[in-house]
Amino acid sequence: MHSLKEVASVVSTVMHDPARKPIHTMLAEIIKLWVRDRSLPTHYYKYLLYRRDCDDNILAYVGFRNIGRLYNTLRDPLMEYPFNHKVLFDHFYRQQGIRLPRIIGYSVRNLFVLDGNAM
Repeated sequence: MHSLKEVASVVSTVMHDPARKPIHTMLAEIIKLWVRDRSLPTHYYKYLLYRRDCDDNILAYVGFRNIGRLYNTLRDPLMEYPFNHKVLFDHFYRQQGIRLPRIIGYSVRNLFVLDGNAM
């Protein structure tokens, strides 16, 4: 949730931007995104979609709420495991023939391994 101070700062920045779109255009776009995403489209401000030089189709931008939903849907704990453990990642992807930088060191609980030597 955003504080009133943060919201006021964003609104002030947008309103004082000489390159912003007309207010009626911005309101129409915000409403379109709000209806589509069923949440306040904060990405409209973050990605400067309110500016005239943004000719992009604003509907091509995905809101943060939908990104979170997609991430949770696609997230597979089995596939995620090697990405969160650099030693497993290294062993797995080296076997696949992918070139990777050499691991200098890593730690496991209270054990630190540096160049293959436990310390």
